Parts: sequence; structure tokens; C-alpha cells
Amino acid sequence: MIYFFLFKKFLKARWIYKKPKRKKFIIYDFAHSNYLLNYIKKENTAIYYTRGEEINFFVFYKAVMSFGFRKIRKNYKKIFFDYVKPKVVVTMMSNYTAFYELKKEFPNITTIAIQTDMGNENFFKVLKNQKKNFFSCDYFFFFSSSFKKMIQKYITIKKKSFVIGSFRNNFHKYKSLNNKKILFISKCNKGQTVINEILLLKKIIRYLIKNKVGKIDISLKTKDLSTINYFKKNLDEDFINIIPRKNNYSLIQNYRNIIFTDSTLGYECLAKGKKIISFGLGSLDKNWCINNGFNPINKFGYPAKFNDNGFCWSNKSSEKDINFLLKNILSMRQSTFNKKIKNMREKIMDYDPKNSKFKRLLCVV
Repeated sequence: MIYFFLFKKFLKARWIYKKPKRKKFIIYDFAHSNYLLNYIKKENTAIYYTRGEEINFFVFYKAVMSFGFRKIRKNYKKIFFDYVKPKVVVTMMSNYTAFYELKKEFPNITTIAIQTDMGNENFFKVLKNQKKNFFSCDYFFFFSSSFKKMIQKYITIKKKSFVIGSFRNNFHKYKSLNNKKILFISKCNKGQTVINEILLLKKIIRYLIKNKVGKIDISLKTKDLSTINYFKKNLDEDFINIIPRKNNYSLIQNYRNIIFTDSTLGYECLAKGKKIISFGLGSLDKNWCINNGFNPINKFGYPAKFNDNGFCWSNKSSEKDINFLLKNILSMRQSTFNKKIKNMREKIMDYDPKNSKFKRLLCVV
């Protein structure tokens, strides 16, 4: 089976026929590398492709000749690192547990992890099942103090951890235009259904109609026509405006009020000072989510512990809860919202404009 898997990878991979050169940095996994290359020089950086998108012929040949196909991925990685001889390895794929094993094999390399999502069940399951101090890195940049507290139970931070919010969100310049009223951030992707979002939006639309508020814009994660039609089929088209996938960091600037379930982008809006409402329909019943064909969602502010109802969120999401929050938040002044959320923001999603903490760290590593 392993050979069949490798053969498929070989067919799809981009092959490089030059030996890797020495570089100061390795970016561990290609994902989000475009963000990192705004802070570290491309000519001083190599990318280690963890999913076989690119394979270096010389590294692969040496790995096979030296060790055969047994543990080919591990041996390929070791030889690639030996060629590049990096001083620093940084990743924005913070859910890859293999990254936190690098210190054991390369103790002199500085490793930096940057959180990019809320984590997943498999990631935390692996962390919990491994012995203490097995996983480690030198520096870790977290979304929030709550994530920092939780993850440091399982990953040893050898030097320093930072709470910065979302690295991507921090990078994008932000100007609050506020010329549109309500945006709903959907988590629905191509080939998926999200019955909780449909149920929520139906209740929200009933409120909009009754109170003559107008339409709600719905931001999708895809341009797929079947996904667009899924929302149009299940909702009143007269009161929705579908926005296929685009640059969300530019999009959110235009709205005064952001509604979401447990989307990372929703929390990024909170970090930048937007008025938000989080309806966690499904967060109290994981089996209901699974039985209706979508991944369980987290309670508001996860992993911080908040009541199921608050001034801008409801995990219960009854029609009464939804109507109450819509009435309050849509009419609430921005300054009032800012005061109410101020002491909670660091626990949920912090904000470090232009990633100033990361830039300062690069000056000393």
C-alpha cells in the first residue's frame, strides 16, 4: 500500500533537479508561505513540502540509495535538512505534530510555530496520547491566551510564547468603511451541506422581514455553483445576497455587523474591532451535527470558558436568543460594543498589527 501511495505522489509531484542550497530559513509546508515571505527574504529561504507537491531528485535519490524505501519520508526530510542546514524552521501549519518532533533530531535549529486555525480533534488526540515533553518547539505564536494555556499542556515551549491573534489577519491592512449593514460568514465549502447555517439564516431572515432591516449578505468559502444554489434553494432569495469566495480581509471592512457560528474569520473580525454576533447552533450537541452531515462546531470563544449566552453570542441559538441579540447588537454603538468586549478579546482573538512581535523575533534568531 505504501508503494502505491508513493507512486501516486510521484506522478503528481513537481520534480526539482538541482541540489538544495544552504539557506537560513526553512518554511515547513508550503501552505501560507506567501505570508511568511513578506517577512523573510525569499532568496534566504527554502520550502519543505510536507505533502509531496515538490520532490527534489537528489534528495530522493540519496535517501533511496542510503536507506531504501523504508521510512522514506523520514529519511528524505533528514537529508533535505542536511543539505539546507537552516538556522530557523518556521511553520504556519500548527496542527502538524511532526513539526514538534524536529527539536529531537535537530536540537540546534530554532523552531517557530504560528497558529493558523482553531485546531482539530485528531491533532489534540495525538497530543494527549503522547508522553509529556515529547513535542516541543522554541517559539509559538498563539491566537489567544486561552489557546496558549491549552496547547502548552502538551507542547513544551523551550524559549518563549506570544499571543498575537491571527498572523494572516494582522498582516492585512484594515480600514473600517462600515458602509454595509450585515454580513454572515459561512463555513460551507464545495460539496458540503450546513443545516445549522440554514436554520440560523431562516430565523435571522424572519427577524429582518418583521423589522424591515433589509437583506443579509452571505460570504461563502467557494465559488462552486452547487453551493450557491444550495443556499438559494433553502432560503428566501429576496432577502439574501450571495457573495462567492473573494478576499475576505477586504470584504469585512465594509460591514458594521458580522454574524458567524465558529468561523476563524468571525473571530478575526472581533480582533479588528467589528461588532460581531456568534450563534453556536450545534455546539451543545455534537451528535446532532454529525447526524446532519457537518463537523461539530465549538462553543463561543473556544477554548475559553464562557456562559452559553452573552451580550454578543448564544450557544443555544433559540429564536428568542437570536431575536434578542439581533435587536441589541444591530442598534448598539460601536463604542459601547468595544467597552463590553475589551476584557474578553485576549482570551478569544488578540491583534498585533503588522505582526510586530514576529518581526522583532526575527531580529534576534
